[in-house]
Parts: sequence; structure tokens; C-alpha cells
Amino acid sequence: SNKAEVEKSLRETVDSMMKGIRENDFDAFSEVISEDIQVTMGDSNLGEFYEFSEQSFQDATSHITWTSTDQSDFNFNFAPDMNSVVVTHLSDGSYYSNDSEEIKYATRASHVFARTDDGWKLLHSHWSPRKGAQGIPNRE
Repeated sequence: SNKAEVEKSLRETVDSMMKGIRENDFDAFSEVISEDIQVTMGDSNLGEFYEFSEQSFQDATSHITWTSTDQSDFNFNFAPDMNSVVVTHLSDGSYYSNDSEEIKYATRASHVFARTDDGWKLLHSHWSPRKGAQGIPNRE
């Protein structure tokens, strides 16, 4: 398939990941997870990198109520064989954490995907706050 179609499909993949995060829906998010790939994550609270699991997903998202997330400024950097790719984008939105005021969220994100027989699967994701902005809160 041509590069534009592949990029469109990757963008939809990232959008569905973000929808899973926004709706605290592990099943939706895990559509990009392969059982034979251990995914590593770095959250926008700038904590340590960690191995992704259902428990880590709940830990990271359960205390946040998202009002919105919008992804923009996508870039795709493919390996020469087109079987792996680094996707970068901006993510903007807002959320409430426990009983906080609404918090504006602005991060830059990067994801590494591998092409598999079951579509694009995630190897690594990293979010960091943009200058002067906030990511997700630290877990207590």
C-alpha cells in the first residue's frame, strides 16, 4: 500500500489509542498491543519508564477525567523496509484530576510501531509536557 494510506492508518491507530486513554478503556487501547511484544512507556508526568500492563494503564488513567484530547502535527519516520515507524505528534486537551480545577494539557508524543500480521503494534510510547505546559499528574 502507498505511504499516504499507511500514514492515514497509523494516525487512526494513534487516535484510537488516545480514545482508549481518554475513556479509560483498556480494551480499546490494547488493540495496538501484541501479546508477544513487551511495551515500554514514559508518561507525561516524567516518571520512570515502565513496562506497560493492564494494571499500569489503570494506575495512570483511573484518577483522571479527560474533557478533551486532540492530536495534531503528525510526523512519520519509517525504517527503509517500511515495517517499523516512529510516529510523533502534539497532544492538547484538558482534564480533571480528583477534585482539581480543569488542567490544560499540552504534550509532545512519540510512539514506535512494528508492522505485524495483525496490523501496527506498539513497542514504545513517550509523552512529555511542552514548554510551560502540564502533562498528567504524578501518581501518589
